[in-house]
Amino acid sequence: MRQFPRQMGFPSDVLYNRGVVTRLGEQGSAFGSRGLLVHSRSMRQSGAVDRVLESAPQGVEIVPWQHRGGEPTLDDVEAARSRAGELDPSWIGALGGGSVLDLAKACAGLRHSGASAAEHHAGLPVETPGLPFLAAPATAGTGSEATGVSVLIDGTTGKKKAIRSPGMLAARVLLDADLLATCPGRTIADSGMDALTQAVESLLSTGATRFTRMLAGEGCRLIAASLPEVYEDPGTENAEDLLLGSFLTGMAFSSSRLGVVHGLAHPLGGYFNVSHGRVCGVCLPLALELNREAVPERYEELRELLAGDPINRIHELLNDLEVQNPFQGMSLENAEAIVRETLESGSTAHNPKPVTDGDMRWFLGCLFGESVGQLISESVGQRPEISRW
Repeated sequence: MRQFPRQMGFPSDVLYNRGVVTRLGEQGSAFGSRGLLVHSRSMRQSGAVDRVLESAPQGVEIVPWQHRGGEPTLDDVEAARSRAGELDPSWIGALGGGSVLDLAKACAGLRHSGASAAEHHAGLPVETPGLPFLAAPATAGTGSEATGVSVLIDGTTGKKKAIRSPGMLAARVLLDADLLATCPGRTIADSGMDALTQAVESLLSTGATRFTRMLAGEGCRLIAASLPEVYEDPGTENAEDLLLGSFLTGMAFSSSRLGVVHGLAHPLGGYFNVSHGRVCGVCLPLALELNREAVPERYEELRELLAGDPINRIHELLNDLEVQNPFQGMSLENAEAIVRETLESGSTAHNPKPVTDGDMRWFLGCLFGESVGQLISESVGQRPEISRW
């Protein structure tokens, strides 16, 4: 096992404290006097956007631009790029959840590219330097503030893919647990299960190193311990641990990559319009069962980090967070496309057990139940049924 990744990037500077979001304008002023602030509707309603604007240093102009909501699409990126073209900012900030961060990150990274977002989404490398990106996450979390990755949906095909570039890493990250205080419980639960899944998959990934496992392990411990309490009370002191755990995990998986859950979550979430974090949460116990024999030493490490049998502990967390399987009984008409896209995913390629067509059909059988029909007729029974919904 390698000690350290051959190549790894980090955000240039990280500020971690309650109330630190009011320093966003000050931090942006290091790059120029005008910034575009991409934000969510909830951050406007909570007053966070006004706090940022009112605290801007003299001579610094911050222009707010609200994301329409939902997971970011290529059209959203082009709309943000158009606004940036009109404004000509020196930097771009993001205040909101992972969707807002991914949208603003893509806008900043592609600011000077002559190609469309769709072309980069299809695989065109990002070679032109973009604008400095400042990230203030309001959920914990996708870990987007720690990565050079922007996950976007092609609205014409429904496919969810990532644009990746080291140049899209944040120049400044502002970790302010006060931003979580107004998060709905459902958002805390879904985003928290996304963060925990990323921590677990980063630990198990074939791309992991000793260094990334240190980050992911601490992220896993912090997230699992704090998530139930933050779900009950987003204003609790434990929100700081949850936010930090998500950030550490983001740094880990940006190098190590993930596994089959994220390979499957993108097509499932896209085709069925289900929250990414919820898909990750319900798939995680299945992935642990799939990978148990491939990495028994990591399974024992997870037992210590989660303070119990990993599969049982994840089910306990899902129950505590009231996360239900959204797929049970649904019709699965696009099963072949989901299997194909999952097997082609770069995340699936880093799963510790090489994932087969039969593995995917077992996965879908556990999630969808009898509606899968003939799809899994020859695959069910390869592994125990562990779905407990």
